Amino acid sequence: MSIEGFESQVRYVNESLDLLDDMIEVGAQIDDCFDEFQVLKGEIKKLIKEAEEIIEGINNL
Repeated sequence: MSIEGFESQVRYVNESLDLLDDMIEVGAQIDDCFDEFQVLKGEIKKLIKEAEEIIEGINNL
């Protein structure tokens, strides 16, 4: 993944966190919040994997 793609994914996760926070504040259905949390969890795992690959690439320079 390119740096631009990584940055885009970080922005997406940040926006999703804001959405989940808003859902909780307004008292959204727990199922909806849980579904959004599951999606967010998957995206965060992808980000961590990408960050590890970037760090490995930097360390190999």
